[in-house]
Amino acid sequence: MTLAKYPIYASVAALVFDGAAALADEATSAQKSEGVQEVVVTAQRRAETLQKSSLAIQAVGAGEIAQAGVTQATDLNQLVPGLQIGQGGSQTQIFIRGVGDYSGSPISNPGVAFNVDGVYVGRPQAVSSTFYDVERIEVLKGPQGTLYGRNASGGAINLITRKPTFDGTSGYVTLEGGSYALKHGTGALNVPFGATLAVRGAFDVVDRDGYLTDGTGDDKHAAGRIQALWQPSDSVSILTSVDYAHRHGEGVGYVSQPRPSGSSDFLGSTDPASLGFLAAQVPLGGLMLTGGIGHPNPHLDQTFWNASTEIRFDMDWATLTILPAYRHVQSFEQNYAVQENIQSSSNREITNEVRLNHDGEKTKWVAGLYYYYEDQVSTYDEDFGIPFSGSFAIPINKTHSYAGFGQLSYSVLNDFRVIAGVRYTEDRRKLAGGSTAVNFGFPSAEQYQGSHSFDSVTWKGGLEYDLTPDNMLFFTASTGYKAGGLNAAAGTTVYAPEKLKAYELGLRNRFLNDRLQVNLEVFKWDYDNHQEFVITFDAAGSVNAIIENAGKASIEGFDLDVKARLTQNDTFGFAVEYNNAKYDSFVVDAAAVAVNPGGVQSTGCEVGPSAQGPAQVTLDCSGFQLARAPLWSAQASLEHHFNLPNNADLVASANAQFTSPRWGSVDFTPNTRFPASTTGNFDLTYTPDRGRWSLSAFVRNVGDKRVATTASQNLFQPNMAYLIVNPPRTYGGRITVNF
Repeated sequence: MTLAKYPIYASVAALVFDGAAALADEATSAQKSEGVQEVVVTAQRRAETLQKSSLAIQAVGAGEIAQAGVTQATDLNQLVPGLQIGQGGSQTQIFIRGVGDYSGSPISNPGVAFNVDGVYVGRPQAVSSTFYDVERIEVLKGPQGTLYGRNASGGAINLITRKPTFDGTSGYVTLEGGSYALKHGTGALNVPFGATLAVRGAFDVVDRDGYLTDGTGDDKHAAGRIQALWQPSDSVSILTSVDYAHRHGEGVGYVSQPRPSGSSDFLGSTDPASLGFLAAQVPLGGLMLTGGIGHPNPHLDQTFWNASTEIRFDMDWATLTILPAYRHVQSFEQNYAVQENIQSSSNREITNEVRLNHDGEKTKWVAGLYYYYEDQVSTYDEDFGIPFSGSFAIPINKTHSYAGFGQLSYSVLNDFRVIAGVRYTEDRRKLAGGSTAVNFGFPSAEQYQGSHSFDSVTWKGGLEYDLTPDNMLFFTASTGYKAGGLNAAAGTTVYAPEKLKAYELGLRNRFLNDRLQVNLEVFKWDYDNHQEFVITFDAAGSVNAIIENAGKASIEGFDLDVKARLTQNDTFGFAVEYNNAKYDSFVVDAAAVAVNPGGVQSTGCEVGPSAQGPAQVTLDCSGFQLARAPLWSAQASLEHHFNLPNNADLVASANAQFTSPRWGSVDFTPNTRFPASTTGNFDLTYTPDRGRWSLSAFVRNVGDKRVATTASQNLFQPNMAYLIVNPPRTYGGRITVNF
């Protein structure tokens, strides 16, 4: 990729270089003052400052997490441009620059790897309930095929919790209350037992009513974590972690688009007014209420158990790390979008990673082996309403995954380094089960059973050059993939892995004695074999939702991140991402009856005849912007400290987020197109001398805007879609006591 081919990128790069020269001149006469805080990250399996990393990475610290009120994954949308997180029922759908996974199936694969303290979280339901006592969150944009492997084609999110220390007994408790009857308590206690053992316990309890008119959209969960660190010597450490979480309540809710005239922006789909609106729709709206959706009972009940042990041996030449882990998910949910959805699953995951790290002055490398096992039994029941369609399925899914990997950074010169890495992965997948269904009035029953193996080699190469001690230029090329699998339908058809190749050109800069930080990244991604859910005929002739490889996409743009210490009391941040993401090819066959029910088309794609016969049609969605991939997204923040008498501190912080129009799903209908949105938040915190306690007040979504994150097209009523939306304006206060 050459910058001459992309003039907008060349212009941005020239602007930064010219600005760098001017600011460097200013810095020679600037008086030394406290600068932008350095951030240490461990995304490359070693500790390094973010400014010395050639990853496309954004790190969010504990202070930002607390101010933003992050208690679940969707709250991260307001902090990281280019990151779009929504829900498919209780399943977290994470997209980075349009790469992720849209399906709500319990056996599908995410496209962005989520890790807690280095342990991969395979089931999207288990991502929430982990956002407490957090040290930082690292968001890695782009394929992480070398160090993170499968299902990291779009990137990775690393959640790093606070660890036990030997610095003495300490802790904190935070109590928060606010709108929608919010009651939130969180805290931690660190206790050292002598010179070799330290224990840290943490908890998080949230009880908030739903913000939709039918009571859905609530947040009710309790979680706890205990970590024990044993260091019998300077060269050996063993960290054991056990955590538990329980989520319950009514769960995620939906709003219809359109909705009754004059109704609330947050009218829930099971509100009587919303059901009445559906019943009035022609031709099929009234008949849809004859099934379960006409007698709604939304419910969520999930339990999570996790345990891991990280064993480290520091040797003279390398550090050996062994990280075995076990995760268990028990989930039940009942929600109502375009139909009644009842899903339950029991899932267990076993992982183990063994790696060697060498962190020398000239050579840095990591090599290791990885194993992943998943065993899942699921049931899902979908009721569209008699006599149209409904199904009940019991898939049993097993996965064994094995990998070997290595990555090297070598200093050819003091200021010039080369990077090379490779990973080999083999996935062995098995699927068995059966289903019964009523497809448009025709009953069917089928069994499925099969197995398939996939293997992939992913790699990374790159260059890093220190222009000055405070300015680094880098270029990387890397690949990643999202695992293939088997469809829970007759014939047990196989869908291939997604693959992504990325080119990244970046600058890391600090100016004015570290008071100004300017980071720029220009990227171009090639996205192949993207996996999409399609309603089509399976091998038994039944209409079924299966995953198909739909084609190719191109993703290109730039990411600019600026942080400035304007004065000793003022810090400003600004980040913007331009992401031109389009499907070069997106062609699939679909069931004609699902695309054109009642004579109204339920897709915005071009529809044509299929070689499979008149019962099928061909959908051509080529040229559309990728779903969940806004062309522009930006975030700005300003923090000001008021110096009060007696060394007290009053901090006012405000931030705003902007997202340009984007598609909520690959249906590409007008009702699944989200408009541009701008939201803002405000936080005011008072801390007396010595910081023993603090008192805060906050307002989130100040403008009370409705911002949608997920869309589902109603196949039976093509003029309607159902959306999941973020909370309206909320407010409250919190008190924190440190000891």
